[in-house]
Amino acid sequence: MEARERERKALWAAKDYAGAARLLEQALADPAVRRLPSVQSGALYNLACAYALTGDTAKAVGRLRELLKLGFHNVPTIEKDTDFDFIRGDPRYLALIAEMKSIPDFWDGPAWKSPYQPDIPENDKIAGLSRFWSEVKYNFAWFEHLPPDFDWDALYLSYIPKVRATRSTLEYYRVLQELCARLKDAHTSVNFPSALASEVYAAPPVSTRFIEGRVLLAEVWDPVLKQGGIVPGLEVVAIDGVPVKQYAAERVAPYQSASTAQGLDITTFEIALLLGKAGVEVGLTLRAADGRMTECSLPRMTGRAASALRPRPPDFEFKMLPGNIAYVALNTFGTAAVPAPPSK
Repeated sequence: MEARERERKALWAAKDYAGAARLLEQALADPAVRRLPSVQSGALYNLACAYALTGDTAKAVGRLRELLKLGFHNVPTIEKDTDFDFIRGDPRYLALIAEMKSIPDFWDGPAWKSPYQPDIPENDKIAGLSRFWSEVKYNFAWFEHLPPDFDWDALYLSYIPKVRATRSTLEYYRVLQELCARLKDAHTSVNFPSALASEVYAAPPVSTRFIEGRVLLAEVWDPVLKQGGIVPGLEVVAIDGVPVKQYAAERVAPYQSASTAQGLDITTFEIALLLGKAGVEVGLTLRAADGRMTECSLPRMTGRAASALRPRPPDFEFKMLPGNIAYVALNTFGTAAVPAPPSK
């Protein structure tokens, strides 16, 4: 199956969609594929895309209908997929999309789509906690790496009163983050809703690094701060009057999802350490290499305001290094434009 998939990807890259469709049809005829629902669904979806790209609406819709019989009716995915642009206006495609939209979503029904409120109802909080508990209970893949006495059910029960005691949606999400962090997995996290972004994700125009047990300013993007002596290399000794490691241990680390000790250090001291509410200044006590201490207050900014100060690297870099070594840096996946390398 792996060799066939590599060949299919090569044909797809060459835009030979008809050839890719033939391989996918062969795959679907394989009993081994039919016994694996996820593999079968993937092949059916790719096949529908291939037929759509060749303009064969009947076969594309037919394969999507087979997917529907398997339980797949993720309309947003299909509507965002440009492979189906060639058949968007076909009545057969439109009828199938309408049919998919009419099917209630078993896993994410309308009952979960309650509007944001500064303090959502207690019942919604308990429901959200319960949903998170159940998702982890049945889908988390890392339990064997947790201590033998780790009891997810007991944790769930112990967090019910904590959730009930919250007095805002922000507090509620903090409690969920604290519970999530107990799983010690960087790929399992609880994120704040967009309505709270300016309350929790604003940062001053500096970055920090955790080096040999010390927190140092790594970058300072605001030229006014630099002129005032706030420069890279200064050590952060305290935050808002609290020693930096105590501040991190009490106010930051308990809410960070990390798989390793070093991963927790990075998220705590380099990513989340100075985050907070936009417009609220964070007080830093800084120490220079010669021991001199400096007190300063830095404004927390939203992402857009901070980005305006932060220099952006070029999307693509190419240069030749000594020894005829080519250096290539692709600094973003957000653009399809790649300049040609300089001619000799």
